[in-house]
Amino acid sequence: MTFLNALKNIHLRPVLSFTGGGGKSTLIYLLARELADSGSAVLVTTTTMIYHPEVKNRICDRVVISSIEKLLTQIAAGTPGGITVAARKEIEQGGEHKLKGFLPEEIDNLYSADIFDIILVEADGAKHLPVKAPGIHEPVIPLSTSSVFGVIGLDALGAVIDEEHVFRVKEFCSLTGKHPGEIIDNRTITSLVQSKTGLFKNTPAAAQRVIMLHKADTKERTEQGQKTAEYILKETDVPDMILITSSRNSETEGPVRAVHYAE
Repeated sequence: MTFLNALKNIHLRPVLSFTGGGGKSTLIYLLARELADSGSAVLVTTTTMIYHPEVKNRICDRVVISSIEKLLTQIAAGTPGGITVAARKEIEQGGEHKLKGFLPEEIDNLYSADIFDIILVEADGAKHLPVKAPGIHEPVIPLSTSSVFGVIGLDALGAVIDEEHVFRVKEFCSLTGKHPGEIIDNRTITSLVQSKTGLFKNTPAAAQRVIMLHKADTKERTEQGQKTAEYILKETDVPDMILITSSRNSETEGPVRAVHYAE
């Protein structure tokens, strides 16, 4: 299933923010491509940092590195069709080529300028780990965000709570009530979803909350995702929707393996 089919009941404009575990960038670019192919002018950006699209061979139509003022002037002067990746500046961090993004209020200004049909924002980082606890100052979500997509890697289920599987172990244990060395199960994931300092921390009050149970790369993992989604929806009313996703074979099968709606 495509994202656009799965999200037909979700308001996809104007600003969507992505938080949580690893895989956010991949999901953002997959959604960006669907939106661009449907005729939307899409901006991919961040309030923290993301890899330069060349590093991960991300497909986009242009990369703009500038202040928000110059970006508005440059884009307004032309037609921003397709996918634009924009950031304030390029940096080298640990030998990696990254882009440093904009302040959340600057993204609110981009929204107000009404240049792009949709803006996709990576609002925190996870160091490629499947689950995380937000830091003190994250996620950094613009107030104009209409939906927040919280990503959880299904490879976290059954894994030990340690630095190989969890970003910020101490904080993760504090908000889930678990201890280092214990196993991550559906109850742990639900605690992460429910906690005010967890997956949807700093989400604007009116924004919709969508969980993405990612890396459903096998039949077994997809089935586990189905059970986890059912458990979450039974135990909490936080999410408006849960998507079970995979980037594997996404071009032929679509990135969405299943959809669960809150009642």
